[in-house]
Amino acid sequence: MATLHIKNIGALRDTGEIELRRINLVLGPQGAGKSTLMKILCFCRWLEKEYMTKDDGLKRYKVYGRFLKELKQFHRFDDSFFSEDSYIKYQSEILTIIYEGTRNPVFTPSKQAKSLRHNTKIAFLPAERNLVSAVASIDKNYRSSTRDVLFNFILELEEAKALLTSEKKKALSIDESLSYYNVGGVDYIWLEKEKRALKSFYVSSGIQSSFPIDVMASYLYEQLGQTSSLSASELTARIMGLLSTGSSEVSLDLEKVISLRKLLHYMSFQLYIEEPEQNLYPESQRKLILSLLSLMNMAQAKEQIPQAQSLLFITTHSPYMLSVLNTQMAIARTVKNLEESGEQERLER
Repeated sequence: MATLHIKNIGALRDTGEIELRRINLVLGPQGAGKSTLMKILCFCRWLEKEYMTKDDGLKRYKVYGRFLKELKQFHRFDDSFFSEDSYIKYQSEILTIIYEGTRNPVFTPSKQAKSLRHNTKIAFLPAERNLVSAVASIDKNYRSSTRDVLFNFILELEEAKALLTSEKKKALSIDESLSYYNVGGVDYIWLEKEKRALKSFYVSSGIQSSFPIDVMASYLYEQLGQTSSLSASELTARIMGLLSTGSSEVSLDLEKVISLRKLLHYMSFQLYIEEPEQNLYPESQRKLILSLLSLMNMAQAKEQIPQAQSLLFITTHSPYMLSVLNTQMAIARTVKNLEESGEQERLER
């Protein structure tokens, strides 16, 4: 099980060692450091992906302070968040990352790391996601001197939206009579009861903030088992890294074919969501979280190797989100107990 420990970064004084599960929810007041924790975790997981999918993928982060520079740049952290007392330790069965003060991090792969390598699809949905609909043409007008989390989200959402058309709509979890589709780069919400469509710019703020979650979550799920996008040079480099050369010929055995497949195909996904409850009525919040839990359950059935476990991480101010999650956990435990007691009765007979 992977763990994360953070000290003295932003509002976080000492998180203790946090164990990461398939489904993680962090509830707390504004300014408590929830987003800081999730952003650091996402960055560490992305570095782990770099290690798993590229030869020397971590080399550039070992020097010149690039680890901290890119963490601050991508996730928009101010310099004041970090000090000589700052500490990050991420540890999984594949990689350990330790960052202290302002020094370069130490990366330590586990002994079995190479055999556990696989590819994963990562997406971070920031709290500003409703700007995609609320601000006209933000995909064309948003300006950033560097690639940050919002810019990256806009690009990934555009990729996901391009797959949805008037013939292939995406039903929205908050209301089964609503669905999303895209025509010529313009977002529409279809109102089934009224048999008409509205541009997303004109729909409610709750729909504007929630439809990107549905679209991205569905897109990530559909990516499981699909081939990742690679340039010809990246593909060649990965193949050559797995090939063994004899005196005059190249051999590619079954084990290496399987290893190559794990690197070329998405074996899991990781979805990080800030404040999914934004502008949503409690019942709509319930429907949204249930939809995400259902998706995670379906993803588990598609995962082919134990170490490639999909992950959902949510930060929220809403106790309704926690209540729904706790209720579902209680139901699952009850069902499991009933199944086990039924099996025991059959054995006793």
